[in-house]
Amino acid sequence: MKTIIRCLIATLICCVAVYVASLFLTADSVTWYQEIRPYVWSLPPGALVTVVFLLALITGIAVGLIWSKESFWDPWVAAFTITLMFVTASFIFLVAYQVALIAVFLAVCVFAFVIPLFMHVWEEKPLAAYALIPYMLWVAYTLYFTAAVWLS
Repeated sequence: MKTIIRCLIATLICCVAVYVASLFLTADSVTWYQEIRPYVWSLPPGALVTVVFLLALITGIAVGLIWSKESFWDPWVAAFTITLMFVTASFIFLVAYQVALIAVFLAVCVFAFVIPLFMHVWEEKPLAAYALIPYMLWVAYTLYFTAAVWLS
């Protein structure tokens, strides 16, 4: 039962982070995003929302699985929370405010946090680590996309 409750809480927290980021979307930011879309592997706005929502669900389940094996507030839980806040802030700075330099810095920080986080999860529960692979790919994509916008 603890696993289910923690999976639901973690999924809810991930979805709330996506919702908070979506609050900063405006017509101007969507127009800006469509103008810069010619980058390789750029997603149309509708697909981007779907992918981010699915990633929030998968990541929440993965975090809930590993969180059920740990105490309520373990250092790795803090690391994931910081990572989630940085991902949200990176999105806000890049898409809402078009401040690519801060977004790149935050994306690099997220990437630096995700590697040890994944290694810890792999030791504790490999199933959760497999579920975190899409999140790691998303972090790498975010770093690529943010850097591409910043360098243009």
